[in-house]
Amino acid sequence: MILVTGATGFIGSAVVKQLSDQGVEFKCLVRTPGNENRIQTFSPEIHYGDLLNRRSLNHVLAGTDTVINVAGTLPFGDNSEGYRRKNVGSAVNLVEAGEDAGVKKIIHVSAVGSTENNSNPFLRSKYLSENVIIRSTINHTILRLPHVFGPRDSFTNHCASLMRVLPCKLIYGDPRCVLQPMHVSDVAYCIVRSATGDDMSGKIIDLVGTESISYSDLFTTIRNRFSSNLIPYCPTLEVPDFAAKIFASLWSDFSPLSFSFGQYLRSNMISSDSSVADLFDFEPRLLFNNIQHVQRIKYKTALRVLFGDKNRW
Repeated sequence: MILVTGATGFIGSAVVKQLSDQGVEFKCLVRTPGNENRIQTFSPEIHYGDLLNRRSLNHVLAGTDTVINVAGTLPFGDNSEGYRRKNVGSAVNLVEAGEDAGVKKIIHVSAVGSTENNSNPFLRSKYLSENVIIRSTINHTILRLPHVFGPRDSFTNHCASLMRVLPCKLIYGDPRCVLQPMHVSDVAYCIVRSATGDDMSGKIIDLVGTESISYSDLFTTIRNRFSSNLIPYCPTLEVPDFAAKIFASLWSDFSPLSFSFGQYLRSNMISSDSSVADLFDFEPRLLFNNIQHVQRIKYKTALRVLFGDKNRW
């Protein structure tokens, strides 16, 4: 039996779909009652609990062989203490409860750029959470994710929303920051493959796509997906840190238009690992051919997204 944490989120719901399509027996940990409606079509076994509440995990982990730990915070809307509490604290509780329950394997989702010396609080918390998993007695695989894109992702939808309402590329962070995005379906496939097989045990894998694209060029790629009636000239406006702190106060915690996200996009998140095709025997999808979802964003939708309508997708 496989337990999926973070099952109702963007990546978690794609994992649930993969498990369902493959006929794998699984159950889901849901923190907020009602959120299970997002994955109800897959008829999952639902258990309510919170990774930050150690006691609530005992009944959930009973009879569980493998845990797919997708739960965690996004790289915006929080501070160092919050990232550490949610990412590291949840890993500690999961490991302790998992060891007591006899869990045999954990597939832990982390982030590319998670290193000991990284000054970014989000990425450092991810590194510390990896250490918790590695030091446990449970067999593990750690998958470090890049920017993950797809119909429900926060990042490309917010970039597209900005392009709809502004005549410029409004960039929080370094426009030269290089991204190595992967489609959510490809990420979910790799996660499920790691959970259902034994050949990934003990590995730490940078699950990056085959293309590299700058933050600024991502805006251009998205813009090229829009209709041709947009203003041809579109300058880049890099938001300085002091202005980012002011603007961030206008946005919801669910929007990546924040100071913390700008800092995240100044971090080193590049990986030279090209093992995805070799390890998982497929070629990841390319960004340009798989972001048709941004075309449906109109002006009113863009405003709702920018001001934190997290349920829009």
